[in-house]
Amino acid sequence: LKTCAFHAEDCCGNHPDRRVKVKFPNDLAFCNECFVQKFKKQPPSRTTFQVPGVHEENVVKIAKHKDTGPKFIKEELTEETTCKWVPKKDNYRDRGYLCTNKIYRNPETRALLHSCAWHVATCIHPSHAKDADSKSGRILVPNEYGLCIAHHVSKHGIPPKSQSQ
Repeated sequence: LKTCAFHAEDCCGNHPDRRVKVKFPNDLAFCNECFVQKFKKQPPSRTTFQVPGVHEENVVKIAKHKDTGPKFIKEELTEETTCKWVPKKDNYRDRGYLCTNKIYRNPETRALLHSCAWHVATCIHPSHAKDADSKSGRILVPNEYGLCIAHHVSKHGIPPKSQSQ
C-alpha cells in the first residue's frame, strides 16, 4: 500500500479479475465482501472523519499540492510541524481532508518524520532501514507508534489494536 489501510481506495482482498473499491475505511483495506468473510459482520460505517488524525480542512490547501502527496521540500521540521499526509490527487473519496496531528519523532533514531505515526507507510523501526522493498516493513494496522505488527508485539507485548473492531 502507498497509504495506510484506512486511506486505501482498492480492496487488498483476493479479487484477481477486478478492482474493488473500499466503501468504508478500515484498518485492513477490505471491501465490504472481504470484511464480512473475515469477521462475519459488516464493516463499521466509518466516515473519513473517524479515521485517526484526519480532519476536514480548506480544499484550497490541498489544491496547492500538485504532486500525488505532500511536499517535503525545504521545510524545516520541528516538534510542532503538522503531519504532511494528504490524499492522492485521484482519491476523490478523501478529497478535502488533511491530517492535523503533529509529526512523529522516531524514538530509536530521534529523527523527525514528515508525518504522524498513523500515516507512516512503513515501520519506523531501524531494522527496516536496509530493506530492499517495503513489503517486509509495511504497516498493516496503523498505530500511534508507527510500527509493523511484529515490532509492535516485540515492544508492547500485544499486536496493535484494530480500529475496525
